[in-house]
Amino acid sequence: MKPSILFVHQSAELYGSDRVLLGLLIHLQQRGYRLKVLLPAEGELTKVLQQETIEYQIEPVWRLHSGLKKPRLWLPFMLEAVRSVWQLNRAVKQFQPDIIYSNSLATLSGVVVARYRGIRHLWHLHEVVPGPYWLRCWAGRLILGWSERIICVSEAVRESLWSADTIARRKCCVIWNGVAPYNNLLDPLVAKKRLGLSVTALTIVVPGRLSWRKGQHLLIRAANYISILSPDLEIEFVFVGSVSPNQSYYGHQLEQLIARSTKAARFTLLPWRASMGAVYAAADIVAVPSMSAEGFGLVAVEAMAAAKPLIASAVGGLNDIVVSNESGVLVARTTQQHWAVALLRLINDSHWRQQLAQAGYRRWQSRFQLSRQLDLLERQLLQLN
Repeated sequence: MKPSILFVHQSAELYGSDRVLLGLLIHLQQRGYRLKVLLPAEGELTKVLQQETIEYQIEPVWRLHSGLKKPRLWLPFMLEAVRSVWQLNRAVKQFQPDIIYSNSLATLSGVVVARYRGIRHLWHLHEVVPGPYWLRCWAGRLILGWSERIICVSEAVRESLWSADTIARRKCCVIWNGVAPYNNLLDPLVAKKRLGLSVTALTIVVPGRLSWRKGQHLLIRAANYISILSPDLEIEFVFVGSVSPNQSYYGHQLEQLIARSTKAARFTLLPWRASMGAVYAAADIVAVPSMSAEGFGLVAVEAMAAAKPLIASAVGGLNDIVVSNESGVLVARTTQQHWAVALLRLINDSHWRQQLAQAGYRRWQSRFQLSRQLDLLERQLLQLN
């Protein structure tokens, strides 16, 4: 018998973990599962859930966040915990799930209510746990002790919590995220015209939320360095994403950097979109300049599925995705000089770009297809039930 599942998720946007959750929900609904999703707010994700007639409910979700470094936020954090756990417990009474599925390390209320009510709990971890050793040990023991099944999106996520812990390795598995194929992509020139981009410049697409962690500022500075080394190059950097509500300052910083940057490069900001096909079609290169460890890096896999040459920082789960100089380029250090040199080599060698794109596409076919990921996740749910 198929289990009923209550999902607890930390946001209602359509970035990496949001899209992973959405793909799983649609897959399970088509298979006849009884589902419900708890989200902290309305957003782009809830619009799609409405279209797919997937039940959801807006409730406070107790979340870990970077602001907890400030002691003045500890009391509100604990008050949020009480409110969130109480509301989730009420939702569990109404829905009567067989499994509670927490779709992020940051969501804590799901595991607390599951333990209190004796319901099986699955924790799907999308984040590399930063911080001191004691914090990673605490998080690892909490997850290991309070969950029946743990899924990590990369080896980097698992290693950040447990390293060589043999018990964790028996209880935890790594399932890479997958993406669907990009069928019938537009011709690059047509895509560039539709997006209002230059048709003569080499287009470097940088997809992802605008934040310091994602490293858009690094590429602006690298562009200045490139203009010194090769002043005749015509390049357009296309940043596709939005700024986090609590990081509006970063958007202003990017605008200031662009205003002061070299005029040899062009910079375009496009809003994030549910369908990225036209954006990837326009790309000559896709760049993922992450400054800190990514749990996975879904946009990197999307670039490979679109058969586009990929360059990324050698951090976190991106090391799971890319075989450097074979299916993409990994930049070992997050400095403007290293990125400028790596980009220049890629820009100046169109034959190598084509080889990387083809090898990346083959790697996506063999390891990162969406159908494979969904089948593995469903198998974990059935085994847990």
